[in-house]
Amino acid sequence: MITSQCEFLREFTPIAWNAWREHRRSNVQIDLSEADLSGLDLGGLDLRGANLREADLRGTNLSGANLREADLSGAKLGFANLSYADLSEANLRGADLCFANLFGAKMPAEQEQEEDEMPVHGSPAMDCR
Repeated sequence: MITSQCEFLREFTPIAWNAWREHRRSNVQIDLSEADLSGLDLGGLDLRGANLREADLRGTNLSGANLREADLSGAKLGFANLSYADLSEANLRGADLCFANLFGAKMPAEQEQEEDEMPVHGSPAMDCR
């Protein structure tokens, strides 16, 4: 399933993807975990609730994307454009956000962190060097 969803993302416009999501919302789980989506233009896509765990999204345009409730734990988001993206209720634990554009993004409420969990890279407490 990962391969077909990745291929669909690469081949179709955001309008086609969002129409497909609207039509199949209740019965399709988007699983793009560990997928290489680096450098793609995914701006404005409805990726609500998607499994993007450990996905490579470096340099990807996700401006205006709906990532509400998405699992982005461990995802590589360095240099990604997340401007005006909806990240509310998204899981960003262990995600690398170094040099990501977060201008106007709707960020998740602060998540409780276990002592042994990795923090979000690129947050004010992290050094992106």
